[in-house]
Amino acid sequence: TGMRYSKDTKEFAINVLDVESEWGPYYIFGVTTDGFASDKKSWDAFTPRFVARFMPNDDWSLYASATRGYKSGGFATFAIVGEPDANRVVRNASPDSFDPETVWSYEVGAKGDLFDSRLRLDVSGYHYIYRDMQLSHFDQGSKVTNVGKVAAWGLETSMQALLSENLDMYLAGSYNSHKVTEAEFIGSGDTLSGTPKWIVAGVLNYHQQVTDTGELNASVEFRSQSSTFGGGLDNDEFAKNPGWTDVSVRVGYRDDAGWAVTAYVENLFDKIYFDGSGALGGVLPPHYFGVSRPRTFGLKMSYDFGG
Repeated sequence: TGMRYSKDTKEFAINVLDVESEWGPYYIFGVTTDGFASDKKSWDAFTPRFVARFMPNDDWSLYASATRGYKSGGFATFAIVGEPDANRVVRNASPDSFDPETVWSYEVGAKGDLFDSRLRLDVSGYHYIYRDMQLSHFDQGSKVTNVGKVAAWGLETSMQALLSENLDMYLAGSYNSHKVTEAEFIGSGDTLSGTPKWIVAGVLNYHQQVTDTGELNASVEFRSQSSTFGGGLDNDEFAKNPGWTDVSVRVGYRDDAGWAVTAYVENLFDKIYFDGSGALGGVLPPHYFGVSRPRTFGLKMSYDFGG
């Protein structure tokens, strides 16, 4: 068991200057101020942690935990509070602040070895309950809003297997399902942006001694995930980022003398995908960002001076 007490104090000020261009402050804020808008706030929280572990034998470990987490409040960098006058100037403005975020996390899991440690398994299930989750979104400015309550359920698992003297494999996967409530004022959806429902990744490694001092090695690795939404909680289909799969292949040689060379192909099937998407309005339409690298060939050479 454990207990932590946290206290955060933040002071923030921003002066939105007037410039003779619609691409100035109006682009993000929509208004200007008559000087610095400043504020200072403090937040604190107690966060306990409870963990129980049980080892029925030397090969397996079972555990359960309940933990409360806390993220302090703060101020949005590109948003202010106050009514503008006819010239779009907000007088006596204050920074747009948001409250702390808390979460209770409940988790159960097991870790163990099978077949004389040739197979290692790790599986866990979790249930999270967020209160006042902090969500970045765009609403006449880039804001951070406490959305209310988010309940999540999920499963995470990984497997390491020694298939033979020269071949080993690693696989990992996760599944997440969640529900957002009390957040109708910033969107009609109930799925958090940038959160795939499932992710699967793995790598298959091969190594073989081919000379008295050197080893040939090769690997195939992949990562695959389901689709995600972008921007706030609107869950707009036109800003939905489709799921994708990326595969890479590497072949190399390493010598006991310390030098190595590796040839590789990344994004083997030349798939186009994006890190995320944004569902914005006004001057910024829905868009995608972080495009994948195309199929990439390369050669890496290295030398280890460490002996």
